[in-house]
Amino acid sequence: MVHRILVAGYYGFDNGGDELILFSLLNEFKRFNNKVEITILSRNPSKTGRNYKVKAINRWNSLRVALAIFRTDLFVFGGGGLLQDLTSSWSIYYYLGLILLAKLFFKKVFLISQGVGPIRRRISRKVTGIILGFVDLITVRDELSKFELGKLNENLSVSIVPDPLFNLDRFAFTKEVAINEQPTIGVCLQGWGKDERFKQRVREICDELVRKIESKIIFIPFHKGEDLKISKDIIENRTNDYQLFLWQEVEDLFEFYNKIDLILGMRLHSIILACLLGKPFVAISLPKTHPLYDPKVESFLELLGYEAIDMAVPAVEIAGKVPEILANRQKFLEQLSPRVAKLRESSRKNIEMMQSLLENVA
Repeated sequence: MVHRILVAGYYGFDNGGDELILFSLLNEFKRFNNKVEITILSRNPSKTGRNYKVKAINRWNSLRVALAIFRTDLFVFGGGGLLQDLTSSWSIYYYLGLILLAKLFFKKVFLISQGVGPIRRRISRKVTGIILGFVDLITVRDELSKFELGKLNENLSVSIVPDPLFNLDRFAFTKEVAINEQPTIGVCLQGWGKDERFKQRVREICDELVRKIESKIIFIPFHKGEDLKISKDIIENRTNDYQLFLWQEVEDLFEFYNKIDLILGMRLHSIILACLLGKPFVAISLPKTHPLYDPKVESFLELLGYEAIDMAVPAVEIAGKVPEILANRQKFLEQLSPRVAKLRESSRKNIEMMQSLLENVA
Protein backbone atom coordinates (compact mmCIF):
# COMPACT_ATOMS: atom_id res chain seq x y z
CA MET A 1 0.00 0.00 0.00
CA VAL A 2 1.28 3.45 -0.93
CA HIS A 3 0.66 6.15 1.67
CA ARG A 4 0.33 9.78 0.66
CA ILE A 5 2.15 12.39 2.75
CA LEU A 6 1.58 16.12 2.28
CA VAL A 7 4.30 18.38 3.69
CA ALA A 8 3.83 22.07 4.55
CA GLY A 9 6.47 24.53 5.64
CA TYR A 10 8.24 27.70 4.60
CA TYR A 11 9.44 26.11 1.37
CA GLY A 12 10.29 27.83 -1.90
CA PHE A 13 11.22 31.12 -0.22
CA ASP A 14 15.01 30.74 -0.61
CA ASN A 15 15.43 30.17 3.12
CA GLY A 16 18.37 27.84 3.67
CA GLY A 17 17.21 26.66 7.09
CA ASP A 18 13.79 25.52 5.90
CA GLU A 19 15.22 23.97 2.72
CA LEU A 20 17.68 21.99 4.86
CA ILE A 21 14.77 20.73 6.98
CA LEU A 22 12.90 19.61 3.86
CA PHE A 23 16.03 17.95 2.47
CA SER A 24 16.48 16.04 5.72
CA LEU A 25 12.82 14.98 5.92
CA LEU A 26 12.81 13.70 2.35
CA ASN A 27 15.93 11.63 3.05
CA GLU A 28 14.16 10.09 6.03
CA PHE A 29 11.01 9.29 4.03
CA LYS A 30 13.15 7.10 1.76
CA ARG A 31 13.84 4.82 4.73
CA PHE A 32 10.17 4.14 5.49
CA ASN A 33 9.05 0.52 5.64
CA ASN A 34 6.11 1.27 3.34
CA LYS A 35 6.17 3.15 0.06
CA VAL A 36 5.16 6.79 0.33
CA GLU A 37 4.09 9.40 -2.19
CA ILE A 38 5.26 12.87 -1.17
CA THR A 39 3.73 16.22 -2.12
CA ILE A 40 5.23 19.53 -1.01
CA LEU A 41 3.42 22.85 -0.61
CA SER A 42 5.82 25.46 -1.98
CA ARG A 43 5.95 29.09 -3.00
CA ASN A 44 8.06 27.98 -5.98
CA PRO A 45 6.76 24.50 -6.87
CA SER A 46 8.75 24.15 -10.09
CA LYS A 47 12.05 24.79 -8.29
CA THR A 48 11.11 22.61 -5.32
CA GLY A 49 10.05 19.76 -7.60
CA ARG A 50 13.22 20.05 -9.67
CA ASN A 51 15.61 20.27 -6.70
CA TYR A 52 14.13 17.41 -4.69
CA LYS A 53 12.60 15.20 -7.43
CA VAL A 54 9.17 15.26 -5.76
CA LYS A 55 5.69 16.50 -6.59
CA ALA A 56 5.17 20.10 -5.48
CA ILE A 57 2.16 22.41 -5.74
CA ASN A 58 1.71 26.14 -5.31
CA ARG A 59 0.94 26.88 -1.68
CA TRP A 60 -1.23 29.84 -2.73
CA ASN A 61 -3.44 27.79 -5.08
CA SER A 62 -6.35 27.23 -2.69
CA LEU A 63 -8.17 24.68 -4.85
CA ARG A 64 -5.12 22.50 -5.47
CA VAL A 65 -4.07 22.71 -1.82
CA ALA A 66 -7.54 21.69 -0.63
CA LEU A 67 -7.58 18.78 -3.09
CA ALA A 68 -4.11 17.66 -1.93
CA ILE A 69 -5.26 17.73 1.70
CA PHE A 70 -8.39 15.75 0.82
CA ARG A 71 -6.29 13.07 -0.93
CA THR A 72 -3.51 12.76 1.63
CA ASP A 73 -3.19 10.18 4.39
CA LEU A 74 -0.95 12.28 6.62
CA PHE A 75 -0.38 16.03 6.72
CA VAL A 76 3.07 16.93 8.07
CA PHE A 77 4.18 20.41 9.11
CA GLY A 78 7.90 20.08 8.66
CA GLY A 79 9.79 21.89 11.34
CA GLY A 80 10.90 25.51 11.52
CA GLY A 81 9.23 28.46 13.20
CA LEU A 82 5.81 28.33 11.55
CA LEU A 83 3.79 29.25 14.63
CA GLN A 84 4.91 32.82 15.31
CA ASP A 85 3.84 36.35 14.45
CA LEU A 86 7.23 38.07 14.72
CA THR A 87 8.03 38.11 10.99
CA SER A 88 4.40 38.36 9.84
CA SER A 89 1.09 38.92 11.61
CA TRP A 90 -0.80 36.68 9.20
CA SER A 91 1.43 33.73 8.24
CA ILE A 92 0.40 31.90 11.42
CA TYR A 93 -3.21 31.95 10.19
CA TYR A 94 -2.16 30.35 6.91
CA TYR A 95 -0.79 27.31 8.73
CA LEU A 96 -3.63 27.20 11.25
CA GLY A 97 -6.08 27.31 8.34
CA LEU A 98 -4.37 24.32 6.74
CA ILE A 99 -4.60 22.37 10.00
CA LEU A 100 -8.27 23.21 10.38
CA LEU A 101 -9.07 22.15 6.81
CA ALA A 102 -7.19 18.88 7.28
CA LYS A 103 -9.18 18.05 10.42
CA LEU A 104 -12.45 18.91 8.64
CA PHE A 105 -11.40 16.23 6.14
CA PHE A 106 -10.61 13.85 9.07
CA LYS A 107 -6.91 13.70 8.17
CA LYS A 108 -4.01 12.86 10.49
CA VAL A 109 -1.89 15.93 11.27
CA PHE A 110 1.65 15.87 12.67
CA LEU A 111 3.56 19.01 13.69
CA ILE A 112 7.25 18.12 13.64
CA SER A 113 9.82 19.78 15.91
CA GLN A 114 8.22 23.20 15.81
CA GLY A 115 9.88 26.27 17.19
CA VAL A 116 6.88 28.01 18.73
CA GLY A 117 6.68 31.74 19.27
CA PRO A 118 6.87 34.53 19.79
CA ILE A 119 3.08 34.83 19.35
CA ARG A 120 2.32 38.32 20.58
CA ARG A 121 -1.23 39.09 19.45
CA ARG A 122 -3.84 37.97 21.96
CA ILE A 123 -6.29 36.73 19.31
CA SER A 124 -3.52 34.74 17.59
CA ARG A 125 -2.64 33.04 20.87
CA LYS A 126 -6.27 32.15 21.52
CA VAL A 127 -6.92 30.75 18.04
CA THR A 128 -3.63 28.82 18.01
CA GLY A 129 -4.40 27.13 21.32
CA ILE A 130 -7.84 26.04 20.13
CA ILE A 131 -6.81 24.69 16.71
CA LEU A 132 -3.74 22.84 18.01
CA GLY A 133 -6.08 20.92 20.29
CA PHE A 134 -7.23 18.98 17.22
CA VAL A 135 -3.73 17.96 16.06
CA ASP A 136 -2.83 14.26 16.34
CA LEU A 137 0.86 14.63 17.24
CA ILE A 138 2.99 17.61 18.21
CA THR A 139 6.72 17.71 18.81
CA VAL A 140 8.71 20.87 19.51
CA ARG A 141 12.42 21.47 19.23
CA ASP A 142 13.12 22.99 22.65
CA GLU A 143 11.83 23.47 26.18
CA LEU A 144 10.84 27.09 25.54
CA SER A 145 8.49 26.03 22.72
CA LYS A 146 6.88 23.41 24.95
CA PHE A 147 6.39 26.00 27.67
CA GLU A 148 4.84 28.40 25.14
CA LEU A 149 2.37 25.76 23.94
CA GLY A 150 1.45 24.97 27.53
CA LYS A 151 0.41 28.59 27.99
CA LEU A 152 -1.71 28.44 24.82
CA ASN A 153 -3.46 25.19 25.71
CA GLU A 154 -2.58 23.33 28.91
CA ASN A 155 -4.23 20.14 27.63
CA LEU A 156 -1.85 19.65 24.71
CA SER A 157 0.37 16.57 24.71
CA VAL A 158 3.77 17.76 23.49
CA SER A 159 7.13 16.00 23.19
CA ILE A 160 10.53 17.63 22.74
CA VAL A 161 12.36 16.26 19.69
CA PRO A 162 15.37 18.09 18.20
CA ASP A 163 15.27 19.84 14.84
CA PRO A 164 14.75 17.48 11.84
CA LEU A 165 18.09 18.62 10.45
CA PHE A 166 19.79 16.40 13.03
CA ASN A 167 18.73 13.39 10.97
CA LEU A 168 21.26 14.32 8.29
CA ASP A 169 24.16 11.94 7.78
CA ARG A 170 27.09 14.34 8.10
CA PHE A 171 29.55 11.94 6.46
CA ALA A 172 27.47 11.85 3.27
CA PHE A 173 28.06 15.57 2.79
CA THR A 174 31.48 16.21 4.30
CA LYS A 175 34.01 16.11 1.47
CA GLU A 176 37.72 16.78 1.62
CA VAL A 177 38.10 19.93 3.65
CA ALA A 178 40.14 22.71 2.09
CA ILE A 179 43.31 23.74 3.89
CA ASN A 180 43.12 27.51 4.05
CA GLU A 181 46.19 29.72 4.00
CA GLN A 182 44.35 32.21 6.18
CA PRO A 183 41.44 31.68 8.61
CA THR A 184 38.23 31.66 6.57
CA ILE A 185 35.19 32.89 8.48
CA GLY A 186 31.63 32.45 7.25
CA VAL A 187 29.25 35.19 8.38
CA CYS A 188 25.52 34.44 8.47
CA LEU A 189 23.39 37.42 9.46
CA GLN A 190 19.71 37.93 9.98
CA GLY A 191 18.29 40.63 7.75
CA TRP A 192 17.36 43.71 9.73
CA GLY A 193 18.60 46.00 6.97
CA LYS A 194 17.21 49.25 8.35
CA ASP A 195 19.19 49.04 11.59
CA GLU A 196 22.32 51.04 10.77
CA ARG A 197 23.82 50.48 14.23
CA PHE A 198 23.57 46.74 13.68
CA LYS A 199 25.31 46.96 10.29
CA GLN A 200 28.05 49.13 11.73
CA ARG A 201 28.65 46.66 14.56
CA VAL A 202 29.04 43.79 12.06
CA ARG A 203 31.52 45.88 10.04
CA GLU A 204 33.53 46.53 13.20
CA ILE A 205 33.59 42.82 14.08
CA CYS A 206 34.74 41.80 10.60
CA ASP A 207 37.35 44.55 10.39
CA GLU A 208 38.68 43.47 13.77
CA LEU A 209 38.96 39.85 12.56
CA VAL A 210 40.96 40.99 9.53
CA ARG A 211 43.20 43.14 11.70
CA LYS A 212 43.67 40.53 14.40
CA ILE A 213 44.17 37.28 12.46
CA GLU A 214 44.06 38.36 8.77
CA SER A 215 40.78 36.52 8.30
CA LYS A 216 39.10 35.93 4.96
CA ILE A 217 35.46 36.96 5.44
CA ILE A 218 32.67 35.36 3.37
CA PHE A 219 29.05 36.41 3.89
CA ILE A 220 26.37 33.78 3.26
CA PRO A 221 22.74 34.94 3.18
CA PHE A 222 20.81 31.92 4.46
CA HIS A 223 17.51 33.65 3.71
CA LYS A 224 18.24 35.47 0.48
CA GLY A 225 15.03 37.48 0.62
CA GLU A 226 15.96 39.00 3.98
CA ASP A 227 19.72 38.62 4.38
CA LEU A 228 21.13 39.44 0.94
CA LYS A 229 20.61 43.19 1.13
CA ILE A 230 22.17 43.62 4.54
CA SER A 231 25.16 41.50 3.52
CA LYS A 232 25.67 43.63 0.40
CA ASP A 233 25.29 46.84 2.41
CA ILE A 234 28.04 45.75 4.79
CA ILE A 235 30.37 44.62 2.00
CA GLU A 236 30.00 47.83 -0.05
CA ASN A 237 32.72 50.46 0.24
CA ARG A 238 34.91 48.34 2.49
CA THR A 239 38.67 48.55 2.10
CA ASN A 240 38.86 44.89 3.14
CA ASP A 241 37.98 42.38 0.42
CA TYR A 242 34.89 40.70 1.84
CA GLN A 243 33.17 38.08 -0.32
CA LEU A 244 29.58 36.94 -0.86
CA PHE A 245 28.50 33.31 -1.36
CA LEU A 246 25.09 32.77 -2.97
CA TRP A 247 23.65 29.26 -2.70
CA GLN A 248 21.10 27.78 -5.11
CA GLU A 249 20.56 24.27 -3.71
CA VAL A 250 21.14 22.82 -0.25
CA GLU A 251 24.20 20.95 -1.56
CA ASP A 252 25.79 24.38 -2.07
CA LEU A 253 25.49 25.00 1.67
CA PHE A 254 27.42 21.81 2.40
CA GLU A 255 30.07 22.91 -0.10
CA PHE A 256 30.34 26.30 1.61
CA TYR A 257 30.83 24.76 5.05
CA ASN A 258 33.58 22.51 3.70
CA LYS A 259 35.50 25.66 2.72
CA ILE A 260 35.33 27.61 5.97
CA ASP A 261 37.08 27.29 9.32
CA LEU A 262 34.37 28.82 11.52
CA ILE A 263 30.85 30.23 11.21
CA LEU A 264 29.85 33.49 12.87
CA GLY A 265 26.11 33.02 12.82
CA MET A 266 22.82 34.58 13.82
CA ARG A 267 20.46 32.15 12.09
CA LEU A 268 19.60 28.95 13.93
CA HIS A 269 20.31 26.54 11.08
CA SER A 270 23.67 28.13 10.32
CA ILE A 271 24.67 26.97 13.82
CA ILE A 272 23.00 23.55 13.58
CA LEU A 273 24.71 22.86 10.25
CA ALA A 274 28.05 23.82 11.79
CA CYS A 275 27.42 21.29 14.57
CA LEU A 276 26.58 18.54 12.09
CA LEU A 277 29.51 19.20 9.75
CA GLY A 278 32.09 19.56 12.49
CA LYS A 279 32.73 23.29 12.25
CA PRO A 280 33.37 25.58 15.23
CA PHE A 281 30.96 28.47 15.62
CA VAL A 282 30.34 31.73 17.39
CA ALA A 283 26.62 32.45 17.79
CA ILE A 284 25.53 36.06 18.11
CA SER A 285 22.10 37.46 18.94
CA LEU A 286 20.32 40.77 19.16
CA PRO A 287 19.93 42.29 22.63
CA LYS A 288 16.86 40.98 24.45
CA THR A 289 15.48 44.51 24.54
CA HIS A 290 15.49 44.72 20.73
CA PRO A 291 11.93 44.59 19.28
CA LEU A 292 12.98 41.83 16.84
CA TYR A 293 14.78 39.69 19.41
CA ASP A 294 14.02 35.99 18.87
CA PRO A 295 15.14 33.49 21.55
CA LYS A 296 15.31 30.39 19.31
CA VAL A 297 19.10 30.38 18.84
CA GLU A 298 19.70 30.71 22.57
CA SER A 299 17.09 28.01 23.28
CA PHE A 300 19.00 25.65 20.99
CA LEU A 301 22.38 26.55 22.47
CA GLU A 302 21.06 25.68 25.93
CA LEU A 303 20.71 22.08 24.70
CA LEU A 304 24.42 22.13 23.89
CA GLY A 305 25.54 23.97 27.00
CA TYR A 306 26.63 27.08 25.08
CA GLU A 307 25.56 30.71 25.05
CA ALA A 308 25.10 33.27 22.30
CA ILE A 309 27.03 36.54 22.44
CA ASP A 310 24.93 39.68 22.67
CA MET A 311 25.45 42.00 19.70
CA ALA A 312 25.67 44.87 22.20
CA VAL A 313 29.00 43.50 23.44
CA PRO A 314 31.98 45.50 22.08
CA ALA A 315 33.14 44.35 18.63
CA VAL A 316 36.67 43.66 19.83
CA GLU A 317 35.31 41.24 22.44
CA ILE A 318 33.10 39.37 19.95
CA ALA A 319 35.92 39.15 17.40
CA GLY A 320 38.27 37.97 20.15
CA LYS A 321 36.24 34.78 20.56
CA VAL A 322 37.17 33.60 17.06
CA PRO A 323 40.97 33.16 17.39
CA GLU A 324 40.40 31.72 20.86
CA ILE A 325 38.10 29.00 19.47
CA LEU A 326 40.26 28.34 16.40
CA ALA A 327 43.33 27.87 18.61
CA ASN A 328 41.39 25.26 20.61
CA ARG A 329 39.40 23.86 17.69
CA GLN A 330 39.91 20.20 18.53
CA LYS A 331 38.86 20.66 22.14
CA PHE A 332 35.79 22.65 21.05
CA LEU A 333 34.66 19.88 18.68
CA GLU A 334 35.44 17.08 21.16
CA GLN A 335 33.18 18.74 23.73
CA LEU A 336 30.49 19.36 21.12
CA SER A 337 30.46 15.90 19.54
CA PRO A 338 28.75 13.83 22.29
CA ARG A 339 26.07 16.49 22.77
CA VAL A 340 25.31 16.53 19.04
CA ALA A 341 25.26 12.72 18.98
CA LYS A 342 22.62 12.75 21.71
CA LEU A 343 20.46 15.18 19.73
CA ARG A 344 20.86 13.07 16.59
CA GLU A 345 19.65 10.01 18.48
CA SER A 346 16.63 11.86 19.88
CA SER A 347 15.69 13.33 16.49
CA ARG A 348 14.83 9.86 15.14
CA LYS A 349 11.70 9.83 17.31
CA ASN A 350 9.86 11.99 14.77
CA ILE A 351 10.17 9.37 12.04
CA GLU A 352 9.14 6.59 14.41
CA MET A 353 6.04 8.57 15.41
CA MET A 354 5.24 9.29 11.77
CA GLN A 355 5.46 5.64 10.80
CA SER A 356 3.17 4.76 13.71
CA LEU A 357 0.60 7.30 12.50
CA LEU A 358 0.70 5.88 8.98
CA GLU A 359 0.22 2.33 10.23
CA ASN A 360 -3.07 3.44 11.79
CA VAL A 361 -4.36 4.99 8.56
CA ALA A 362 -7.19 2.93 7.10
